Amino acid sequence: MAELTNPPALEHGFVQGRFVSAVADTLDDEDRYPDLHGIKGSVRLTALSPIHLISAGTPATVVQQPEVLPLNDDGWLVDKHSEADSSRTPGVWLPVGRYQVQTIFPSATPVPQFSIEVTAEHTKESPLNLTLAAPIILPPRTTEVTRVIDRQLAEQAAATAQGHAEWASESAAVAEEIAGGVEAGGFLLDQRGTVTGALDLSDVARNHYVHLTLAGNVTVSLPSSPIPGRIITLVIAQDATGGRTLTIPDALSAYGVLPVPAQGANAVSEWHLVFDGVDWKVRVSGSDDMTPTEWSV
Repeated sequence: MAELTNPPALEHGFVQGRFVSAVADTLDDEDRYPDLHGIKGSVRLTALSPIHLISAGTPATVVQQPEVLPLNDDGWLVDKHSEADSSRTPGVWLPVGRYQVQTIFPSATPVPQFSIEVTAEHTKESPLNLTLAAPIILPPRTTEVTRVIDRQLAEQAAATAQGHAEWASESAAVAEEIAGGVEAGGFLLDQRGTVTGALDLSDVARNHYVHLTLAGNVTVSLPSSPIPGRIITLVIAQDATGGRTLTIPDALSAYGVLPVPAQGANAVSEWHLVFDGVDWKVRVSGSDDMTPTEWSV
């Protein structure tokens, strides 16, 4: 069959392969170890799809017939040229594309079939090697057992990591809560010092005793969605001037009238802010607290 005159350009890549057999030691050498010999047989390369040449010249469809190439005495895959001339690099040039690889060994078990992808980047210097391209077949059941073990270890590691993350999150929340305060029983002692303008309690996440000194009129912001039963107790002290007010826009109070903290200089009042699940409510438990001069029973 004569080659076409002025054929369209066809990209190609170089493929190499070597197949040998291991046999018990022979008298060809002095050791008693297994010997390697080139295996007798051939390799069948079947293109998996035709090639459509449309980049230049007259479009053409390349339909390939299976290539059955022999193995030489050293087990190398050879084409006609490298078979006839041992000085040529063993291997074969193939059009680019996907191929099914089938080994044919009359006296040995063939290698399981596999597929390869030949590209123009496969050259004599960097060929597609059939040994490297063949998939690694693990013994029966090994793959699934390995996957189960890996999955179990991964699940255990994920559970441990989740536990550490939750612990770290809880620790960070506790640390944030006690910053600037000291835990006291079921309440957090929160000492705000001198306050004027705004008192932001919107981030309070536990029951608090908040101590503050009014140095000006103050407006309080409360948490928007606390748990029912949350209590914030305000211990309100006037400064040396006195007469300061404290307003809580988000809270209900008896008769709709917000109480006024004791107005005298250095006077102390105690208000309880209670969340009933729907609203914050203000309850006054002490006003103008001071040390009694005497006790009456």
